[in-house]
Amino acid sequence: MSGGIRFNSPSKTAKSWQGKDDYPGIDDYVDVNMHKGDILYRGEPNGTEYFTTLDAIEDSGRNATTLFEGLQVKPHPIYGFRGQVSGYKFTKTVTVGYGQALANPQFGTGGLEQFYVPNVQKLIDKGILVLVETINLTK
Repeated sequence: MSGGIRFNSPSKTAKSWQGKDDYPGIDDYVDVNMHKGDILYRGEPNGTEYFTTLDAIEDSGRNATTLFEGLQVKPHPIYGFRGQVSGYKFTKTVTVGYGQALANPQFGTGGLEQFYVPNVQKLIDKGILVLVETINLTK
């Protein structure tokens, strides 16, 4: 991803990715702590630093369109929405940005919980985030 500014606050960093280009609206985020044993999910393949909850996935009927429109994600112009989500378990406390996807209705109704996990690849590489499951979504 490009265009964001890294702040000490994950919620400020998450906001910096929005407000321009395809995402003109800026969602409200607050910093929250994820604790050891908590699990969040991100779209795959080529996952980003944005995650959601298992409840959001289940409430969407494990349907890619319903889920990603609820998260207000722009579909890929060729492939559409990602067809899987992967769950990652936290092995220690990490501060993340938390909010509801509401500010970019051009990509769907929104309303689902979203989490911005900074430096996600470093957290995976260090074993702070551990892959625990992958769920196939219907398209």
